Amino acid sequence: MPIFITHRSPRDRGIALCGAKLVVVNSVDELESAFNERTAMMVYRYGEGGPVKLEDAIATCKRRGVPFMLDGAAECPPFERPKMLALWR
Repeated sequence: MPIFITHRSPRDRGIALCGAKLVVVNSVDELESAFNERTAMMVYRYGEGGPVKLEDAIATCKRRGVPFMLDGAAECPPFERPKMLALWR
């Protein structure tokens, strides 16, 4: 089952461990042509600014009925900073 990403990272290993085949797409055209009946989802890391714009990736997956996961974990503030914690709540 293919899972689309826009670039490789060390965290990809966790996705691949579930048995998925990672497919790197470098443009919206590549994304469009990579879909098939077994496509599981697309994983996009927030703020990556890669070759496929966030809006285009969401629209393409929505049009195809494929789940889209936006990974924003890196945007979580460090909780050891009380000032940031106050903004977080």
